[in-house]
Amino acid sequence: MVANYCKTAAICVKPFVDTYPYEKKTDNLAFTADETYIKVRGIKGYIWFIMNAATRAIIGYRISDNRGVGHCIMAMRMAFQHLKELPKNFKFIADAYSAYPLAAQQFFLTYKASYRPTNGFDGYNGANYDLALWVAYYNFLRPHKYNSYKPPVENDIIRNGGNMLGKWQLMIYLGQQVILKKQQETSA
Repeated sequence: MVANYCKTAAICVKPFVDTYPYEKKTDNLAFTADETYIKVRGIKGYIWFIMNAATRAIIGYRISDNRGVGHCIMAMRMAFQHLKELPKNFKFIADAYSAYPLAAQQFFLTYKASYRPTNGFDGYNGANYDLALWVAYYNFLRPHKYNSYKPPVENDIIRNGGNMLGKWQLMIYLGQQVILKKQQETSA
């Protein structure tokens, strides 16, 4: 029952998280990227993460069964979706560069710490649902020490949710609004 509720919540929250217009300051804009592995039915799979180095918000992510470039490109498309053009001083930092910030490594450890007790996933759908909920929590709810114990992305509607349950309910509502808007655009 809990797994079904999480799946339903993830289906509602994911469109909100994936299309949110994350702040992308154009002065010295830098994105960091890396992948980490997960287990799906005992077989190694991968999660691609891209984050804004300044705000530390996860702005692109993707789960895949291989390390192919196509999945990396899909995560990059999510991260770059609201940029009309690249700023002059833009930096894209991946693990091939020595300047990779410690902050990016820290959020991989945070996700892995929440993932490990599950002993892996039964399938890629379950992994996707879990990741969507985790990114929503990380970006909009989790207090971050570097940000005076506020989440990386502050949304007035979610902030006014009171307790954690109220904030999750508001995120589900906001996700439903995104779904309705997309349905209306499709039918028009």
